[in-house]
Amino acid sequence: MIFVYLMAGGSGSRLWPLSETHPKPLLKLLPNGETILEETIKRIGSLEQETKIILGINSNHEKLFKNFLKRKKIKNIDLLVEPCARDTAAAIIYFSYSLKNGEYGGSAESIVLATPCDQVLDDNNIFADAVTSLFKRANEKKLMTIGIKPHFASTQYGYIKTTKEITPNTFEVEKFIEKPNQKNAEQYIKDGMYWNSGTFLFSVEKIIKSSQDFCPEVLEKVEETFEKSQNKKEPAACFSEIPKTSFDYAVVEKEVNICMSKCDTKWRDLGNWKEVVDFFKEKGEIKNLKFEEFVSKNNIAISEKKVIFLGTEDLIVIDGPDGILVANKDSAAELKKYIKKTKSDI
Repeated sequence: MIFVYLMAGGSGSRLWPLSETHPKPLLKLLPNGETILEETIKRIGSLEQETKIILGINSNHEKLFKNFLKRKKIKNIDLLVEPCARDTAAAIIYFSYSLKNGEYGGSAESIVLATPCDQVLDDNNIFADAVTSLFKRANEKKLMTIGIKPHFASTQYGYIKTTKEITPNTFEVEKFIEKPNQKNAEQYIKDGMYWNSGTFLFSVEKIIKSSQDFCPEVLEKVEETFEKSQNKKEPAACFSEIPKTSFDYAVVEKEVNICMSKCDTKWRDLGNWKEVVDFFKEKGEIKNLKFEEFVSKNNIAISEKKVIFLGTEDLIVIDGPDGILVANKDSAAELKKYIKKTKSDI
């Protein structure tokens, strides 16, 4: 049995204005009209192991998620409803601590697959094979991850440097590397590094021990929040006191014994509009969007209304119910900074 924790509690600010009314996993960003959540659930369905899915969400979106699951007749999914966003360390460690204490039918021996809810892969079966390779090593009580074989030199993803191959397609990890500049990204590709998928597999016992070793201040607040929560699946307001930090920074980058299973299929993190646009291009779906160009090139619009580009180049236009985004493609990843700076006005 694998307890699959789908992390869907983020605000999705880099996908404004559509994320103003709906969280990122519920946006119809795929060419087939499906949401990323549906695609993620489908990917979990490709696993050969028995699974129990728990969806980690923000309380502001609880009604939207419940209505969506009901409308789509998606059953057998439990929820962990966070009162506020505290990043992935709080989310993963609180969930693991809940399992240790018997919530969701778990225990200290439970195996967890924690994965983001904003990614698409060409071949879900290759993902399933990578999970199986890691699951076979679950009794080793180590932190395990999935690395994506890069298909271009991206500056938007972190990288994983490996050492020796332990078993076919499974390697020891030397270190995790933050998002690089273009020159370094190209070198990392030549050096045979992998993209960091942000997907991890571990035993509850292991992650609690790692939290004690590397981020005791996070674990302490998690324990306090758990004890004060009447409904453990809906953490108390003191969840907001858990230090806001990523799981990668709090735990992963400090671990010395990590293994990685290679996932060699096309993969995208649809975290910003440039990634979404590139994905549509990759799938040959740009022709189905409602925009035209005249004396213009390399523009794109996602809108219910027709958009005409005149004398422009490399622009993205996103028409949402509460605003319109006009951005240079290369600036799309910076939207999060703008939203954070001006969030009181949006």
